[in-house]
Amino acid sequence: MAAKLKMKPWVKVAMAIFMVFFILLFFLSTIIRVYVVNNSEKIIKRKVDLKELHINYLKFSASAKDFVLYEKNGTDPFVSVGGLYVDFAPWHLLRHEYAFSEIRIDKPSVSITYSEKGFNFDDLMTSSDSTEVKKEEDTFGDTVRYLVRNLSISDGYIRYEDKTMQSVNELRKIGLAIPEIAWDNSRSELGVDFVFGEDGKVSVNGAIDQKLGTYSVGLKTSHVDISPFAAYLKPYMEVSAMKGFLDGAVTISGEMANPMNLNVVGKACINDLGVTDKSEKTLLTASSVLAKMDSIDLKNLNFTIDSIEINNPNITAILSKSGINLMNVFNPMFADTASTAGDSLSYDTATVHYAINHFIVNNGVLAFSDQTLNRPFSYDLTKVQFSMENFSDVATNVLMNFSMLLNNSGTFTGKAGFDYVTMKNIEFDGSVHKMDMISFSPYFEYFLARPVKKGVFNYDCQLSMNPTSLKNNNSIQIVNLEFGKKTKDTTAYKVPIPLALYILKDRKGVIGFDLPVTGNPSDPKFKLGRLIWKTAEEFFLKSATAPFNAIGKLISVNPDNIKKISFEFLQDSLTLHQRENLDQLAEAMKAKPELSFLFNQTTHPEMESNLIAVSEAKKRFLSGNDSTITNPAMIKSNAGSLSNDDVSFRSLLGIDASASDSLLYQRCRQLVGNESISQRLMQLMNIRENLLKEYFNSKGIPQTAIQFQKADLRNIPEELKKPQFLIDIAFE
Repeated sequence: MAAKLKMKPWVKVAMAIFMVFFILLFFLSTIIRVYVVNNSEKIIKRKVDLKELHINYLKFSASAKDFVLYEKNGTDPFVSVGGLYVDFAPWHLLRHEYAFSEIRIDKPSVSITYSEKGFNFDDLMTSSDSTEVKKEEDTFGDTVRYLVRNLSISDGYIRYEDKTMQSVNELRKIGLAIPEIAWDNSRSELGVDFVFGEDGKVSVNGAIDQKLGTYSVGLKTSHVDISPFAAYLKPYMEVSAMKGFLDGAVTISGEMANPMNLNVVGKACINDLGVTDKSEKTLLTASSVLAKMDSIDLKNLNFTIDSIEINNPNITAILSKSGINLMNVFNPMFADTASTAGDSLSYDTATVHYAINHFIVNNGVLAFSDQTLNRPFSYDLTKVQFSMENFSDVATNVLMNFSMLLNNSGTFTGKAGFDYVTMKNIEFDGSVHKMDMISFSPYFEYFLARPVKKGVFNYDCQLSMNPTSLKNNNSIQIVNLEFGKKTKDTTAYKVPIPLALYILKDRKGVIGFDLPVTGNPSDPKFKLGRLIWKTAEEFFLKSATAPFNAIGKLISVNPDNIKKISFEFLQDSLTLHQRENLDQLAEAMKAKPELSFLFNQTTHPEMESNLIAVSEAKKRFLSGNDSTITNPAMIKSNAGSLSNDDVSFRSLLGIDASASDSLLYQRCRQLVGNESISQRLMQLMNIRENLLKEYFNSKGIPQTAIQFQKADLRNIPEELKKPQFLIDIAFE
C-alpha cells in the first residue's frame, strides 16, 4: 500500500492563495461587467448595458461586445459599441512608454441631440465647479510617451439632431484607419471613410508631421446631400429649403500651433442645386456649380479661385412693391450688418486679397416678373452665356463677354472691360438685335398710357471712358413701331402727346436715331444716365403714335388689305376673302423680292380656349350619344351646329338652361382639361400658320421671304386679343 502524500502547511496556503487568485482572475471580467451594469446609474447617472467582457492575460488583451450607454430616460441608446478589442503591449513600460499593438472598434454608434437646453451629454461633462483637478505626479517625466498601432473603426454611425434648426444629419458606415501614432514619430497618417445621408460618401486622408508641427488633410466627397444644412442658412438668408449634392476633392494644409495658418486647394461641385425662398417658391436652380480653388490662404488673407463655372442656372426674379425677391432673401444678413455697424471692432480690408481667374455661366435662364405696374410684366432671358476673366481686388483689366436670347425673339450680345482699381476706366461694346417691343407693352401703358402694337428694337452701344473723358455712341433703330389707342392708366406721364403727332418714318418704316454723348466724368454735374434718358424720353414723345400707311404706299396696295389677316374664332381654313387679300400680298412679294414679310400671329387666348373647350365637350357628347357617328369630320360638323342651349348637352355638363356662359365655359374646361385645351390652342395656331405657308408656297413665294412667329400671349394688349396675323415688312 502506497504511502499517503503529506503537504506542508505553507504549501497548502500557497495553493489556496493561487486558487483564489486564479478564480478571481478567471471571473474578473464577469465581476467587472456585472459591477458596471448594476452600478452605472449610481456612478454616472446613466444606465449601461454590456453583454460580454473578456480579458486574455496571456496576450494582455481585452475585448467587449454589445456595450450600450443609454440616454437619461434609460430607454434610448446614446452610445453603443458592437465590439471593442484592445491589445496592450506591457513590455514597453520598461521604456517608460504606453503602447498598444492594436485597438479595434466595431460598429460604434452615437446619437447627439442639441436643443435650447443644451446637448444630451451635458450631464456627463464635469461641472464648472469641479474643474480643478489635483495634478498627479508624472512618474515618466514631463513628456508622455505613447505608441498606438493599428487603430481602426469600422461601420460607425453618428446621428446629430439640432432641434433648434429642425435638422437631422447622419454619418453612416464610418471607417477609420491609423497605422501608427507615436510620441516620437515624425509623421503620422490616418484615413476616415463614412456615408453621409442616404448615398453620400466622404473620405478623409490625413498626415501629421509632428516635428514640423504641420498637417495635411485630403477630403473627398461624392453625392453628399446638402439639404440638411439649409436650416443653418436661415439666420442669414430667408430660404425655406436648399437641395443639391456635393462632389469634391480638396486638400487642407496648415500648422497645428497656428490654426489660422492654413491653405485650401482643390475643387468642389454642387450638382442639381435648388434654392426655395420662404414662400416655398423656387428661387434658383442649376445643374451644377463648380469651383476650382487655387489657394485659400487664411494666414495672409489671400483668396484665389481659379474658376467658377455655373451650368444651366435658372433664376426667378420678381419685382414687387416690397422690393426684388433676390435682394429680400438677404434681409437677415443686412439687418445683422446694420446692428453691428457700431461695434468697436474694425477690419483692415486693405490686407484682404481675392481673385477669380475665370467666371463662367453656361446656358442660363432668368425669368423676370415686374408686379409693380398696372398689370404684370413677364420676360425671359434664355441661353445666357457669360464669362469674366482676371477679376481681383487689384485688377486693372477685367474682361467680360456675354450673349443671351431676349424672350425668344431678340438677342443681346457684347463685351466689356473695366478697371476695378479705377472704376471710371470702362470699355463697352454691346448690341440688341430684333427685340420684339410688344412684350414691353405693360411698361408703355404704365408710363405713356399707350400699348405697343408692333415694333422691333435694335440698339448698338459703344462706350469708352476714363476719369477725364467719355465717348459714348448710341445707335437706336426701331422698325415698324406702332402704338395703340390711349389707355386709362393714371400712372402715365402728363405729357402732351396729341393723337395727330406721328413719327416720321422712312419708306422702309425704319426709325433711326443716333445719340453721341461726350463729357468729363470727373465733373460733378456730369450725369451720363440723365443725358441718355432725357434724349430717349424726347425720342419716345415724338414716336408716341404712327399710322400703318407706309407699307401700303411702299408696295402700292390698299394698306387695310395687307396689314393683317383676320380669322374667326376656331377657324382652321381660308375663306375666299382671305384668299383675295393673300393674292394681293403675294403679288406685292413678287414685285418686291427684297422685302421680308413677318407674320405675327395673335389671338384671344382666354376666349378661344373657352370656345375650344365647348367644341371638344360637344364632340365628346356626340360621340357618346350616337355610336354610329365615327367619322371625325362628321363629328366636328355636327358639333359646330349643336347649340350651346341643347338640353341634353347641358345635362351632360350638369347645368340647366338658365346657367350663364361663364359657367358653361367652366364646366366644359373641367370636362376637357386645361392641359388638353392648351395643346389644342397651340395646334389651332399651328394649323393657321401652315395654311399661309402652304398658300404662299403654291404661289411660288420663296420661304426666305416670309417668317412666322406667335405673339407673346402673356403680355399682349387687349386690342390685339383676336385671331389674326399682323404683318410687318423689313429690309435685309
